[in-house]
Amino acid sequence: LKNVSSKILLTKPSDLTIIKDPDSNGKAVVKILSDYIKEPGAKGVYLYGSGGTGKSTLMGFLIRCLVTKGYQCGYIHFPTFLMDIKASFGNEGINNSIELMKNLEYLVIDDVGGENVTPWSRDEILSSVIAYRLQNQKATFFTSGYSLERLKKIYTLKASDKENVERLISRMKAISTAVELKGRDLR
Repeated sequence: LKNVSSKILLTKPSDLTIIKDPDSNGKAVVKILSDYIKEPGAKGVYLYGSGGTGKSTLMGFLIRCLVTKGYQCGYIHFPTFLMDIKASFGNEGINNSIELMKNLEYLVIDDVGGENVTPWSRDEILSSVIAYRLQNQKATFFTSGYSLERLKKIYTLKASDKENVERLISRMKAISTAVELKGRDLR
């Protein structure tokens, strides 16, 4: 399951130029991911930071390494995935994609908070997938331009959303460890 360029998913250690950036904590983040690859667990990583710092590339490296170890993995660019779902309402393939998102051993949900946030995208897609993955102890990784506290504000569209958003963020914290990636824009 993927909807991103193969370039991201073919990231090799030599492609991780962020580790050479003196203003970045890229080396520390690569170590966290490398340790995870050596000993995968049920808890993923919520990797956040400014645009262009290399979050998606780092997660591509992680998924590539896990796939080469024989694990069933997926990488979804969340805003694009939602557009694909909307474009194909009633199509069985989309239900299969959501089921796959729920059941893969390892899943990266890229650019969380970058989508056009609606109650549907937040509650019926993201929250239901995360709830299922939490209940079934499936490791989930995220990239975002926002900290979890900032994401909470973005996902709260109106006062009555507060409870749903609190539950979503709580689940995200339960299945991933927040790590900030610092550095300059590498684009």
